[in-house]
Amino acid sequence: MPKLLFLLPLALLGCGRDLDKKEDSGCFQMRIHPDLDRDGYGDMRSTTLACGVPLGWTLDASDCDDGDPSLSPLTNWYIDADQDGYGAIPTWEGCSPPFGYVRNDQDCDDLSDAIYPDAREFCNGVDDNCDGNVDDEDPLVFDQPSWYPDRDGDGWGVGLATKKSCEKPEGFTDNGLDCDDENALVFPDAPEEDCTDPVDYNCDGEVGYEDKDEDGFVACVECADEDPDRYPGAQEWCNNQDDDCDGLQDEPDALDARTYYQDADGDRYGNPTVTQLGCRLLSGWSANNLDGNDADAALSPAAQESCDAAETDEDCDGLINDADPDVVYVSAWYPDADGDGYGDAADPGTGWCTPPAGLVSENTDCNDQEEGSFPGAPELCGGGDEDCDGLVDEVEAVDAPTWYLDSDGDGFGSVFGTTVACTAPASYVALSSDCDDTSAAISPAMVERCNSVDDDCDRSVDESDAVDAPAWYPDYDGDGWGYAGAALVSCVAPAGFLLQGQDCSDANAAIYPGAVELCDGVDND
Repeated sequence: MPKLLFLLPLALLGCGRDLDKKEDSGCFQMRIHPDLDRDGYGDMRSTTLACGVPLGWTLDASDCDDGDPSLSPLTNWYIDADQDGYGAIPTWEGCSPPFGYVRNDQDCDDLSDAIYPDAREFCNGVDDNCDGNVDDEDPLVFDQPSWYPDRDGDGWGVGLATKKSCEKPEGFTDNGLDCDDENALVFPDAPEEDCTDPVDYNCDGEVGYEDKDEDGFVACVECADEDPDRYPGAQEWCNNQDDDCDGLQDEPDALDARTYYQDADGDRYGNPTVTQLGCRLLSGWSANNLDGNDADAALSPAAQESCDAAETDEDCDGLINDADPDVVYVSAWYPDADGDGYGDAADPGTGWCTPPAGLVSENTDCNDQEEGSFPGAPELCGGGDEDCDGLVDEVEAVDAPTWYLDSDGDGFGSVFGTTVACTAPASYVALSSDCDDTSAAISPAMVERCNSVDDDCDRSVDESDAVDAPAWYPDYDGDGWGYAGAALVSCVAPAGFLLQGQDCSDANAAIYPGAVELCDGVDND
């Protein structure tokens, strides 16, 4: 609806005052809004003050659209559950609805989006377009089938006159192929059993008593009245035709049928003892009879002969294992000259299922002339590669000696620094008796000295055999001189012993070297 602007006299709207002024002019002024669509709700975007509410104005400013009287805060919105654009139940009131609501309520089934006003009506027992009419009741029904009159009630109609209807009318049928709708015995596929009856019962344009190919058989008793070689009792051939008119074609008794052999294991080779005649190769049969074992698909002329303990003839040629020149050898065998169980690595090997004596399956021997040389043999020091790993005299040699680190170069090593090898590494020696490997002056080869050190590594220090150990003499009489006849060698002075050993009488303290000689018949000094 177009919007109309109602212009009222200023005196009526403002009691004689300007509209934009709010002064009291002797009446109670109200804020009013134009209601152009006369729905009782005004446009909030336009307003003025007035003492009363004239026609075309209102105090309510909540109109949704002042040009549409059907749209207001009281407008009903209908939920559209099936989203077909048509609603059914008013569940919302207001200017604008939530998602899924529409303005109309003409949907007669809001649970199906195929049913709504303006939908196509179909023959389905449903009021698709919500006009209150179902199927044939509705003049707009879309998919009515055509029906043909069947006057003789044989289920076949004629295509002269048709009627459209959702349901089949009485006396009608769904086809128009009958060639005589006055005779219930005449219709497509009807039997023609009487070869003397001139009626075309099956509507194929031919009658039973004709013999077009002049083979002595009329059309109703033979299968091909256009071919003189095809008639009841004729010879059957493999030609995709029913030559003898028995309803079957290419039968096993065909003159040119082949012999086929059962292929029970599906390897395409047949069992010579189970046969059948036929015109074509069928599943489970073979054109050849070469299978020696029709219960195992792995055994056939196409199989590969291989070495097996069961001595199976895989390729069905009557030969097995080494006797079959077609046998495939999985592994080669190699000569083992030294009898250590390992063959010569330089020999290319030969294939055997059952090898002759002297051949082995391993060819990793690096010296087939030495029985102590083979992979895994114990390595020995001596320059040979006994374990065939390409290395000589490695540390794993079972007879490799232990060598000792000689840090001070005195020819004697320490038990705290060892290694195992066939030959001594640099700075290692065979002797381990050095008690101090930081000093070349200390070793079992050194002489003992009086220096508080175990020079000769005999676990004793400053023993009596030290090369610089002095002689000590006992001083029994305490005169400061020891007795020369009883010397004791030691690095440390024994108790009661002195270095001076010139006392000639160690039992008399008055007799010693330097004493005063007296005239007493004694050698006092």
